[in-house]
Amino acid sequence: LSHAADDVQTVSNRLDWEDAERYSNRQRQRMPFGGLKGVITFRGNLTPFWPFILLGEWVHVGKKTSFGLGRYFLEDE
Repeated sequence: LSHAADDVQTVSNRLDWEDAERYSNRQRQRMPFGGLKGVITFRGNLTPFWPFILLGEWVHVGKKTSFGLGRYFLEDE
């Protein structure tokens, strides 16, 4: 897959970092966290990646998914 990824290009990248904060009852303090939010467009042969892309749309990816982070959805241009 890493070789196939070499043939995928980023067409546009409109991602911004969004800071957020939550309260931890266990630590009794506010905890900062954040992530990227926006739109990114790729071009290339994504066929080998589709199973993972579609799975990630359902289960989300990365840290703090229980807080709603890691969510993405696909749109067709």
